[in-house]
Amino acid sequence: METLGYAFSDLTEKQETEALLNVLVRLPIADSVVMKVIELRQSRRMKLPDAIIAATAILNDCSVVTRNIADFTGLDGLEVLNPFE
Repeated sequence: METLGYAFSDLTEKQETEALLNVLVRLPIADSVVMKVIELRQSRRMKLPDAIIAATAILNDCSVVTRNIADFTGLDGLEVLNPFE
């Protein structure tokens, strides 16, 4: 939702992004994720999409790959990777 909601600069960029996302595993927003989202948002100011991403990654022992690492800095148990660095 977060990635595909981006305003792509051209059709090729959108198609390449969709192709990448199609090979990744999609994880559901389980009740445990909902509870972690609530905990994260109560403890710090986070946008809902970022909290959903962070909570899902934390609970499933995944890394967040993003250019915008500032939104995820300082969360215990979360590895954040910027592929552009």
